[in-house]
Amino acid sequence: MKTLQKIIPILILSSFFACAPTERKGLTEKDRAYVTQAVNDSCVTEFKYVPNDLILELNNISLDKIGLRAQEQLDSVYGSIGVSNYFEPRLKKDLIKNYFSLENEIKDSLIIIGSNNLWNIKNPTAFFKSNVIYPRELDWGKTILCKSFEATTVNHIFGKWSIEQKIVPCIKSNWKQTGEFKNLKKIHDIQIRSSYQYQFEIDINIHLSITNSETSKKEHYVTSLTEVCKGYSVANLVIWYSLMEKNQHQQQIMSIKK
Repeated sequence: MKTLQKIIPILILSSFFACAPTERKGLTEKDRAYVTQAVNDSCVTEFKYVPNDLILELNNISLDKIGLRAQEQLDSVYGSIGVSNYFEPRLKKDLIKNYFSLENEIKDSLIIIGSNNLWNIKNPTAFFKSNVIYPRELDWGKTILCKSFEATTVNHIFGKWSIEQKIVPCIKSNWKQTGEFKNLKKIHDIQIRSSYQYQFEIDINIHLSITNSETSKKEHYVTSLTEVCKGYSVANLVIWYSLMEKNQHQQQIMSIKK
Protein backbone atom coordinates (compact mmCIF):
# COMPACT_ATOMS: atom_id res chain seq x y z
CA MET A 1 0.00 0.00 0.00
CA LYS A 2 2.83 2.38 0.94
CA THR A 3 4.57 1.58 -2.36
CA LEU A 4 1.37 2.40 -4.27
CA GLN A 5 1.06 5.72 -2.40
CA LYS A 6 4.58 6.63 -3.52
CA ILE A 7 3.97 5.66 -7.16
CA ILE A 8 0.68 7.59 -7.61
CA PRO A 9 2.22 11.12 -7.19
CA ILE A 10 5.00 10.18 -9.64
CA LEU A 11 2.44 9.04 -12.22
CA ILE A 12 0.44 12.26 -11.78
CA LEU A 13 3.57 14.40 -12.27
CA SER A 14 4.61 12.36 -15.32
CA SER A 15 1.16 12.84 -16.86
CA PHE A 16 1.32 16.57 -16.17
CA PHE A 17 4.68 17.03 -17.91
CA ALA A 18 3.61 14.82 -20.84
CA CYS A 19 0.55 17.03 -21.41
CA ALA A 20 2.38 20.32 -20.80
CA PRO A 21 3.04 22.51 -23.85
CA THR A 22 6.33 21.68 -25.55
CA GLU A 23 8.92 24.29 -24.66
CA ARG A 24 10.84 26.02 -27.42
CA LYS A 25 14.38 27.25 -26.92
CA GLY A 26 15.12 28.51 -30.43
CA LEU A 27 13.97 31.85 -31.85
CA THR A 28 12.09 34.15 -29.52
CA GLU A 29 8.54 35.26 -30.39
CA LYS A 30 9.69 38.61 -31.83
CA ASP A 31 12.30 36.94 -34.09
CA ARG A 32 10.03 34.31 -35.63
CA ALA A 33 9.21 34.57 -39.37
CA TYR A 34 5.41 34.40 -39.46
CA VAL A 35 3.58 34.10 -42.80
CA THR A 36 -0.05 34.86 -43.58
CA GLN A 37 -0.39 32.84 -46.80
CA ALA A 38 0.94 29.66 -48.37
CA VAL A 39 4.62 29.83 -49.33
CA ASN A 40 5.74 28.72 -52.79
CA ASP A 41 8.38 26.10 -52.07
CA SER A 42 8.69 24.78 -55.64
CA CYS A 43 11.38 25.74 -58.14
CA VAL A 44 10.84 29.13 -59.73
CA THR A 45 13.29 28.59 -62.61
CA GLU A 46 12.41 24.98 -63.31
CA PHE A 47 14.63 22.59 -65.27
CA LYS A 48 11.70 21.18 -67.22
CA TYR A 49 12.90 18.05 -69.00
CA VAL A 50 15.15 15.76 -66.96
CA PRO A 51 16.27 12.48 -68.57
CA ASN A 52 16.12 9.46 -66.23
CA ASP A 53 19.85 8.78 -66.52
CA LEU A 54 21.08 12.32 -65.71
CA ILE A 55 23.77 12.15 -63.00
CA LEU A 56 24.91 15.26 -61.13
CA GLU A 57 28.46 15.17 -59.78
CA LEU A 58 28.45 17.65 -56.90
CA ASN A 59 31.52 19.45 -55.58
CA ASN A 60 30.80 20.88 -52.13
CA ILE A 61 27.23 19.78 -51.45
CA SER A 62 26.89 16.23 -50.12
CA LEU A 63 24.30 14.01 -48.47
CA ASP A 64 25.93 14.62 -45.07
CA LYS A 65 26.13 18.39 -45.62
CA ILE A 66 22.41 18.61 -46.47
CA GLY A 67 21.54 16.59 -43.37
CA LEU A 68 23.78 18.75 -41.17
CA ARG A 69 22.38 22.03 -42.58
CA ALA A 70 18.80 20.81 -42.04
CA GLN A 71 19.68 19.89 -38.45
CA GLU A 72 21.30 23.28 -37.83
CA GLN A 73 18.23 25.03 -39.26
CA LEU A 74 15.85 23.14 -36.99
CA ASP A 75 18.03 23.58 -33.90
CA SER A 76 18.39 27.33 -34.41
CA VAL A 77 14.68 27.94 -35.10
CA TYR A 78 12.93 25.43 -32.83
CA GLY A 79 15.74 24.69 -30.42
CA SER A 80 14.26 21.95 -28.22
CA ILE A 81 16.53 18.99 -27.57
CA GLY A 82 15.59 15.80 -29.39
CA VAL A 83 13.58 17.30 -32.24
CA SER A 84 16.41 17.46 -34.81
CA ASN A 85 17.57 14.04 -33.57
CA TYR A 86 14.14 12.75 -34.62
CA PHE A 87 14.16 14.47 -38.02
CA GLU A 88 17.77 14.07 -39.22
CA PRO A 89 17.98 10.24 -39.64
CA ARG A 90 14.55 10.09 -41.34
CA LEU A 91 15.48 12.95 -43.66
CA LYS A 92 18.78 11.32 -44.68
CA LYS A 93 17.06 7.99 -45.28
CA ASP A 94 14.55 9.65 -47.65
CA LEU A 95 17.29 11.70 -49.36
CA ILE A 96 19.19 8.49 -50.14
CA LYS A 97 16.03 6.91 -51.52
CA ASN A 98 15.03 9.93 -53.63
CA TYR A 99 18.37 11.42 -54.79
CA PHE A 100 21.53 9.66 -53.56
CA SER A 101 20.58 6.19 -54.80
CA LEU A 102 23.78 5.17 -56.62
CA GLU A 103 25.83 3.79 -53.70
CA ASN A 104 25.86 0.14 -54.80
CA GLU A 105 26.20 0.90 -58.53
CA ILE A 106 29.25 3.09 -57.92
CA LYS A 107 30.86 0.66 -55.43
CA ASP A 108 30.35 -2.24 -57.86
CA SER A 109 31.60 -0.15 -60.84
CA LEU A 110 28.28 -0.55 -62.66
CA ILE A 111 28.47 3.15 -63.56
CA ILE A 112 31.77 4.47 -64.91
CA ILE A 113 32.26 7.88 -66.52
CA GLY A 114 35.47 8.45 -68.43
CA SER A 115 37.89 11.25 -67.58
CA ASN A 116 38.89 11.89 -71.20
CA ASN A 117 36.89 14.63 -72.91
CA LEU A 118 36.30 13.44 -76.50
CA TRP A 119 36.25 17.08 -77.62
CA ASN A 120 39.97 17.34 -76.74
CA ILE A 121 41.10 14.13 -78.48
CA LYS A 122 42.56 14.42 -81.98
CA ASN A 123 40.92 11.22 -83.24
CA PRO A 124 37.75 10.79 -81.14
CA THR A 125 36.27 8.16 -83.47
CA ALA A 126 39.21 5.80 -83.00
CA PHE A 127 39.36 6.54 -79.27
CA PHE A 128 35.67 5.87 -78.80
CA LYS A 129 35.86 2.54 -80.67
CA SER A 130 38.61 1.28 -78.36
CA ASN A 131 37.77 -0.49 -75.11
CA VAL A 132 40.10 1.74 -73.09
CA ILE A 133 38.42 3.93 -70.49
CA TYR A 134 40.06 6.07 -67.79
CA PRO A 135 37.28 6.48 -65.23
CA ARG A 136 36.55 9.35 -62.92
CA GLU A 137 36.23 8.40 -59.27
CA LEU A 138 32.64 9.03 -58.20
CA ASP A 139 31.60 9.57 -54.58
CA TRP A 140 28.04 8.25 -54.15
CA GLY A 141 27.41 10.71 -51.29
CA LYS A 142 28.00 13.56 -53.77
CA THR A 143 26.35 11.95 -56.80
CA ILE A 144 22.67 12.55 -57.49
CA LEU A 145 20.60 10.51 -59.94
CA CYS A 146 18.02 13.06 -61.01
CA LYS A 147 15.03 11.14 -62.38
CA SER A 148 12.22 13.40 -61.09
CA PHE A 149 12.99 15.93 -58.39
CA GLU A 150 10.13 15.28 -55.99
CA ALA A 151 10.37 17.14 -52.69
CA THR A 152 11.62 15.12 -49.71
CA THR A 153 9.42 15.84 -46.67
CA VAL A 154 9.55 14.89 -43.00
CA ASN A 155 6.90 16.09 -40.54
CA HIS A 156 5.87 15.45 -36.96
CA ILE A 157 3.81 17.00 -34.15
CA PHE A 158 5.49 17.91 -30.85
CA GLY A 159 2.85 19.09 -28.37
CA LYS A 160 1.19 22.15 -29.88
CA TRP A 161 3.85 22.50 -32.60
CA SER A 162 3.40 20.92 -36.03
CA ILE A 163 6.80 20.83 -37.80
CA GLU A 164 7.51 20.11 -41.48
CA GLN A 165 10.94 20.11 -43.10
CA LYS A 166 11.09 19.84 -46.89
CA ILE A 167 14.08 19.50 -49.23
CA VAL A 168 13.52 20.90 -52.74
CA PRO A 169 16.40 20.50 -55.27
CA CYS A 170 16.27 23.04 -58.11
CA ILE A 171 18.35 22.84 -61.29
CA LYS A 172 18.45 26.30 -62.85
CA SER A 173 17.78 26.80 -66.53
CA ASN A 174 21.20 28.32 -67.38
CA TRP A 175 22.83 24.92 -68.12
CA LYS A 176 25.31 24.41 -70.97
CA GLN A 177 26.96 21.47 -72.75
CA THR A 178 30.70 21.30 -71.96
CA GLY A 179 32.00 17.99 -73.30
CA GLU A 180 31.49 14.40 -74.40
CA PHE A 181 32.90 11.38 -72.57
CA LYS A 182 32.99 7.61 -72.60
CA ASN A 183 30.37 6.00 -70.43
CA LEU A 184 30.63 2.34 -69.42
CA LYS A 185 27.48 0.57 -68.31
CA LYS A 186 27.33 -3.00 -67.02
CA ILE A 187 23.83 -4.46 -66.95
CA HIS A 188 23.62 -7.75 -68.85
CA ASP A 189 26.78 -7.06 -70.82
CA ILE A 190 29.39 -4.30 -71.05
CA GLN A 191 28.37 -1.31 -73.14
CA ILE A 192 30.67 1.60 -73.90
CA ARG A 193 28.82 4.58 -75.25
CA SER A 194 28.95 8.34 -75.56
CA SER A 195 27.98 10.38 -72.51
CA TYR A 196 27.51 14.15 -72.71
CA GLN A 197 28.78 16.44 -69.97
CA TYR A 198 26.90 19.56 -68.88
CA GLN A 199 27.41 22.36 -66.42
CA PHE A 200 24.53 23.04 -64.05
CA GLU A 201 23.80 25.51 -61.32
CA ILE A 202 21.83 23.83 -58.55
CA ASP A 203 20.07 25.00 -55.39
CA ILE A 204 19.20 22.65 -52.55
CA ASN A 205 16.47 24.55 -50.70
CA ILE A 206 15.58 23.45 -47.16
CA HIS A 207 12.11 24.69 -46.19
CA LEU A 208 11.03 24.63 -42.55
CA SER A 209 7.41 25.28 -41.53
CA ILE A 210 6.22 25.41 -37.91
CA THR A 211 2.52 25.80 -37.05
CA ASN A 212 1.07 26.53 -33.61
CA SER A 213 -2.13 24.45 -33.28
CA GLU A 214 -3.48 26.74 -30.55
CA THR A 215 -3.16 30.01 -32.49
CA SER A 216 -2.88 28.65 -36.11
CA LYS A 217 0.13 30.95 -36.54
CA LYS A 218 2.57 29.62 -39.14
CA GLU A 219 6.30 30.28 -39.49
CA HIS A 220 8.37 29.60 -42.60
CA TYR A 221 12.15 29.56 -43.08
CA VAL A 222 14.38 28.73 -46.06
CA THR A 223 18.04 27.70 -46.02
CA SER A 224 19.80 27.18 -49.37
CA LEU A 225 22.91 25.36 -50.53
CA THR A 226 24.10 26.49 -53.97
CA GLU A 227 26.85 25.39 -56.32
CA VAL A 228 27.87 24.85 -59.95
CA CYS A 229 28.37 21.19 -60.76
CA LYS A 230 28.87 18.72 -63.62
CA GLY A 231 26.12 16.55 -65.06
CA TYR A 232 26.32 13.48 -67.32
CA SER A 233 23.69 11.94 -69.57
CA VAL A 234 23.58 9.73 -72.65
CA ALA A 235 20.93 12.18 -73.90
CA ASN A 236 22.05 15.16 -75.93
CA LEU A 237 20.02 17.75 -74.01
CA VAL A 238 20.20 20.31 -76.83
CA ILE A 239 18.29 17.89 -79.10
CA TRP A 240 16.28 16.45 -76.18
CA TYR A 241 14.90 19.87 -75.25
CA SER A 242 14.04 20.72 -78.86
CA LEU A 243 12.07 17.47 -79.21
CA MET A 244 10.30 17.92 -75.86
CA GLU A 245 9.31 21.51 -76.66
CA LYS A 246 8.08 20.44 -80.11
CA ASN A 247 5.97 17.61 -78.61
CA GLN A 248 4.53 19.93 -76.00
CA HIS A 249 3.64 22.50 -78.68
CA GLN A 250 1.88 19.82 -80.79
CA GLN A 251 -0.09 18.62 -77.76
CA GLN A 252 -1.23 22.18 -77.07
CA ILE A 253 -2.42 22.55 -80.68
CA MET A 254 -4.32 19.23 -80.48
CA SER A 255 -5.99 20.25 -77.23
CA ILE A 256 -7.09 23.60 -78.76
CA LYS A 257 -8.61 21.78 -81.77
CA LYS A 258 -10.62 19.54 -79.45
